[in-house]
Amino acid sequence: MKVGGIGDLSVQHSTEDVWRSNAQAVADRVGRRARQTGAAFVLVAGDERARRLVLDQLPTDVGPLVVTTDAGGRGDGADLSGVALRADEVVAEHEARRAAELREQLDAAGAHGLAVQGVGPVLDALRKGQVETLVLGDQPTDEQLTTGADPVAIGATAEELAGLGVGDGVLAPADRVLVRAALATDVDVVSCRPTRCLRARRSAPCSATPTPRRPGTDRRSAGAGRDRPPAAGPPG
Repeated sequence: MKVGGIGDLSVQHSTEDVWRSNAQAVADRVGRRARQTGAAFVLVAGDERARRLVLDQLPTDVGPLVVTTDAGGRGDGADLSGVALRADEVVAEHEARRAAELREQLDAAGAHGLAVQGVGPVLDALRKGQVETLVLGDQPTDEQLTTGADPVAIGATAEELAGLGVGDGVLAPADRVLVRAALATDVDVVSCRPTRCLRARRSAPCSATPTPRRPGTDRRSAGAGRDRPPAAGPPG
């Protein structure tokens, strides 16, 4: 006995068209968000067929960022813990790679006098307008600095700040003070701390190449953090 016919084929095609339409909408939205946020990766979870429909329609520039996982499929029901776990793993992997790259760049720049490390040398370079990129180390420093209303008004002590003609200084963690000064002077800020590997301001990679600002000065990469090696002295 023959079962099905044109009506069944029509329903099947209609369902597949809906799936493709939904997948296209998801792919378009993912593409826009990836570009807007400068995403380092895109995690696609769920049933294999649904994933494939989305992947096939992602913009070509987003495709290389994709990481997939079987978690989150129909068999998991409403349990998305597997997706969250995989996302955490991918973030950790990305942060580890980024931190290693930054260490290599800082070490290479320091060997040529193009990078300084440690709170004191970094502060000195910021004051002189010679920093292109501020890199925060893996662990926050215990040091504190005194700063005023002007983000670049910074002293190691209240007395030093007063010597610069600034009163009513506030004592704060050195990392926060340096980041505040960096962002106020259009300096890139990169943090390589666990779960917070981020970049502020520009999207260009950390560079050890000096960019002249005034005759006799240059801009350098600067690192701050407890785990950094001794500071490389600035060029004379």
